Amino acid sequence: MSEMARQLLRWGALGMAISISLGALGAHQMKKILSSNSFDIFHTGVDYLLYHSLAILLLAALSQYFSEKILKGCAGLFALGILLFSGSLFTICFFQAKEIDIPVWLGLMTPVGGLCFISGWVLLAVGVLKR
Repeated sequence: MSEMARQLLRWGALGMAISISLGALGAHQMKKILSSNSFDIFHTGVDYLLYHSLAILLLAALSQYFSEKILKGCAGLFALGILLFSGSLFTICFFQAKEIDIPVWLGLMTPVGGLCFISGWVLLAVGVLKR
């Protein structure tokens, strides 16, 4: 197994562990603290963290078929998407729970993270077409 595949497996597995932990936290604790709307937002953040951690694991499985450049690009975009999309949603939930005004820039991070996810999937599709 290549070093790139090992790194992708490590990061994907870590992301999965975090998403499962946050999902359990949400189901058992956050539901008590957050409003229904905030809980839905939190849940969306967990879902996208889980989906894209799985995507990073998928990249590890596909590592023998794609160049390291494509794999690094996809993984980087997925990781940045997780940070911006899920991270902004988690932060928004925290702000709402503490009744802190949500800065405009924070709300803008969510769609930027979504664009990172989309770009990662498009890059993977381009890699398939080039193959």
